[in-house]
Amino acid sequence: MRLRIVLPKVNPEAITVPTRCAYAGCGGRTFHLRQAVAKPLRDTVYQEVQVQRYQCLRCKRTFRVYPDGASRAQTSQRVQGLAVMLYLLGLSYGATQARSSVCRGENPRLRRRSDQRQMQGGVVTTGHHS
Repeated sequence: MRLRIVLPKVNPEAITVPTRCAYAGCGGRTFHLRQAVAKPLRDTVYQEVQVQRYQCLRCKRTFRVYPDGASRAQTSQRVQGLAVMLYLLGLSYGATQARSSVCRGENPRLRRRSDQRQMQGGVVTTGHHS
């Protein structure tokens, strides 16, 4: 059996101009582009993408518009799809040694939790080299 997996694409140039205000109950249809900002992104290809911030001229609130494949999350939809694919193939976070290394490297709170879990008999084996 052959399985074909299509992962979402990240296209930094594909930013759709909004047609309605992002806030419920407003219904505004005219906007002012306030700024374009660089958003860091965890992806297999792109390190960051340009995000546009618009202001609704009706309610005066601002909202961001993201390119295809990106959202307010830190990781791209492509990486999220890869994570789901690996999970479905049986590679859950708890089953791999790399998970603890990745978590320790990215998040100090997870680093502390991981170090606490590895305490055995009063000896801490963190895997950090001094």
